[in-house]
Formats: sequence, C-alpha cells, structure tokens
Amino acid sequence: MKSPFDADEILSQYGDTQTSVLLWRPGRNSSSKTFGSLWEALEFAKVADTSNVLSTQFHVHVLGNDMLIEGDNLNALLARGGGGNTNDDGGYGNGGTGDGGG
Repeated sequence: MKSPFDADEILSQYGDTQTSVLLWRPGRNSSSKTFGSLWEALEFAKVADTSNVLSTQFHVHVLGNDMLIEGDNLNALLARGGGGNTNDDGGYGNGGTGDGGG
C-alpha cells in the first residue's frame, strides 16, 4: 500500500534542494526551468503562465536521482508551500497543474 504524500515532510526535508519544473504543453512547446531550491520552484509555479499546459512536474534532485512530484501530490505541495507564508492559500499560476488539479 502506498503511503500518503506528506507535503510538510517533503518541504522540511527537501525545501533547499535543487528542483526543476517541467511544463508539458502540446507539440514541442514544453519548457523547463531549474531552481536552486524547492521553495524557489514553488514560488515560480504560483506565478507561471500555465495556460495550455497538459501537465506539470517537479523533479527534486536528490542524491543523483530525481524525486518526481506531480498531480495531486504537487497540488498538495503547492497548497502548503508559500515561501514560508503560512497564510498563503496555495493555488497554481493561472491555469492549474494541467492534470485536473489546481
């Protein structure tokens, strides 16, 4: 049985870890950007133009591997991570994660 995703634990353990954000769009218009920390990636994701995005993925670079965060787990992380602002209600850019959440 898969354990539930704990956004607070992820932020606690990996908040300062280099993270890439991939915005998957139709055709060859997908884009990616790498940030020095998960916190920076979250801040970017909250203001990014997510129009026409099919899905969004975070790749947290941990010990030479990527920890993939997407879908409902990414939505939970975005709702918790506001650059330390606990009054932040989450939310994702202007178009959601592109996978039915957001």
